[in-house]
Amino acid sequence: MSEVKRSWKRRLRDRITAMLFERSHRMTLRQAFTWKAWQVLSGSSPGAKWPIHPSSFVVHADRIKLGKGSRPGYSCGVYIQAVNGIEVGDYVGVAPGSSIISANHDPLNHMKHIPAPPIKLGNHVWICTRAVILPGVELGDNVVVAAGAVVNKSFPANVIVAGVPAKIVKTLGEPTPDEGTTE
Repeated sequence: MSEVKRSWKRRLRDRITAMLFERSHRMTLRQAFTWKAWQVLSGSSPGAKWPIHPSSFVVHADRIKLGKGSRPGYSCGVYIQAVNGIEVGDYVGVAPGSSIISANHDPLNHMKHIPAPPIKLGNHVWICTRAVILPGVELGDNVVVAAGAVVNKSFPANVIVAGVPAKIVKTLGEPTPDEGTTE
């Protein structure tokens, strides 16, 4: 009987957590309530349906398309601006202090943004700490953006990019079926 009650309680807790955040994998109910309360009371990251760290900020979260297992802004100090849209693939990691910025300001009127294509991040992309992704960038699958890199152009799959501006520093081999995440 206690096993049945526990599983019922666990299912209820998971459902409430999922109502607060659509993508709440391995998040405790207390943490979900705390983070959601912070987002609501502070007005931080309105419209985000996934957990955002209290020190992170997401602008126009409604213009972000997320793949499974991706939660940009979950790390501390992340800034994401999705004015022109951002498409995030499956299992994309964004390290603390990183920025993803989808629109530049008009140089003649800083109150306006310049239209640009959305940022597209492939599957299994890892954006290391303090990296910056700029408008119109498309990154292929299995791309690693090194710490402190400024990415202002698109890159193909299976590469490591680094530097300011970013350039390819290493080409990665194709992952074998037994490597990577399992579904």
